[in-house]
Amino acid sequence: MEEGKRAMRALTPTALRSVSPLPKSGEGRPKAGERAATQSHDSTTNSSRTRNVLRFKNSLHHIFWRNTMIDLTGKVALVTGGSRGIGRAIALQLAALGADVAVNYQGNARAAQETVDAIHALGRKSISVQADVRSAEAVEAMIKQVTQELGNLHILVNNAGITRDGLMMRMKEEDWDMVLDTNLKGAFNVIKAAQRALIKGRYGRIVNITSIAGVSGNAGQSNYASAKAGMIGLTKSVAKELGSRGITCNAVAPGFVPTDLTATLPEELVQEAVRHTPLGRLGTSEDVAKAVAFLASDAAEFITGQVLNVDGGMIF
Repeated sequence: MEEGKRAMRALTPTALRSVSPLPKSGEGRPKAGERAATQSHDSTTNSSRTRNVLRFKNSLHHIFWRNTMIDLTGKVALVTGGSRGIGRAIALQLAALGADVAVNYQGNARAAQETVDAIHALGRKSISVQADVRSAEAVEAMIKQVTQELGNLHILVNNAGITRDGLMMRMKEEDWDMVLDTNLKGAFNVIKAAQRALIKGRYGRIVNITSIAGVSGNAGQSNYASAKAGMIGLTKSVAKELGSRGITCNAVAPGFVPTDLTATLPEELVQEAVRHTPLGRLGTSEDVAKAVAFLASDAAEFITGQVLNVDGGMIF
């Protein structure tokens, strides 16, 4: 870095003005006896200037490369719904990049422990934390446990979600309430409880996992699409509320990604999704995890309130 600063100082306007301008035709032309000395001086000056330019370019390359590398060492992350599917992939991706990760789950303690063990195998700290995100009290206790066992929180990923699909004319009220309470109210509860820890450190990355169903709607998923659309509004509002505290809030909207939530869909619907995807394949949990890791890193420090579609081009 110091080398880069020296190179930049060497190329300031003041330094450039100190270089003598080229003489006009016939003006300032050295005499025969002075030519050798002048040529030697010019050669030395040009060589020095070339070294400064090369040093400057190398320093820029070093600074750019260092700042675009994703390094989450020293960061503590919480991933809700982190025991399986997309949540598990996100937890592993963050850990692979250096973060210590708390894995939230509601009912599958075995799957959560398997994710924790996989994170330990990567050399990172990890704990599993049971909490129903629909309960504000349970979420408060979860945040307290995470900060006590892993340290101050830096990264929050709201991934917990469920589906209760059906046409609206046949949808039960409890199916509507369950999806909205888990997917949308759950994210609200976790952000509200975690924001104090994030504000305390004047640093934070919040990433909400929404869906392209929340961007464009989807027949038979009015409850799910409404909840995910609500998460987009929540994302943009939180970004405006917490931006002055050094906290960003963004959303990732996956396209069709095979998980436990989509395992029961008919094969013809799956193939239809592939046909409507310009990249010609289904997404993977890892595709989503990479996008989350970017938004959780310092490489995305000037990005907030945005929705990143990870859908293979399904929606433009």
